[in-house]
Amino acid sequence: LCEVNWMDLEEGFRDRFATHLVIGQYHPRQWPEIKHIVPNIIDITEPELMPVARKWDAPLRVAYSPSRIRLPGWDDKGYDQILPTLQKLVNEGLITAEVIFNKPHKECLATRGKAHISIDEIVTGSYHLVSLESLSQGLCTIAGLDELQVKTLKILTNGDMHPWFLARPNNFEEKLRWLAESPAIVQRYAHDSRQWMEKFWHPAKTTAKFVDIYERC
Repeated sequence: LCEVNWMDLEEGFRDRFATHLVIGQYHPRQWPEIKHIVPNIIDITEPELMPVARKWDAPLRVAYSPSRIRLPGWDDKGYDQILPTLQKLVNEGLITAEVIFNKPHKECLATRGKAHISIDEIVTGSYHLVSLESLSQGLCTIAGLDELQVKTLKILTNGDMHPWFLARPNNFEEKLRWLAESPAIVQRYAHDSRQWMEKFWHPAKTTAKFVDIYERC
């Protein structure tokens, strides 16, 4: 894909697409009037986004990467709820944890790729780019998807299933503890995550959705 300078485009073309496309994550709830929901494109064939060999014995490794911890909600990804739980389970010997913050993107991917479980966020009902990267890397990926987000995923994939492991602030510790004690379940989620990305998020399929809209509008 090439980079597009929107200011250089013909005004009518720019305005038409700027008001027709929205990424199918948190954004549809902000702009419900926008007509077309499109996927956030990542190249799941890149080496950094491929699964790596790992052992599935306990304690499982958990990766978590808040964006900006001083901005609650979307940016901190539930930091105040998630971090104490991670510390508690680490102290109990149930997991090891990597809290990835303020590091280059490739380093984040490399660190997360060695984990078994990736935590996205559990507070907004949506998911971030980290979810797509984690699913592509074959990780059991935790997020607090709500009904609107699940509906949006169905629109994007024309399917009824998704590979996320769902948790919210009121049950996060209980669910993470259960995963920590269930390596076989985590491994199954990890396998299904990569399979789902290959089926629905291969670049050939995600870019085709944009091309289809451009041709029809």
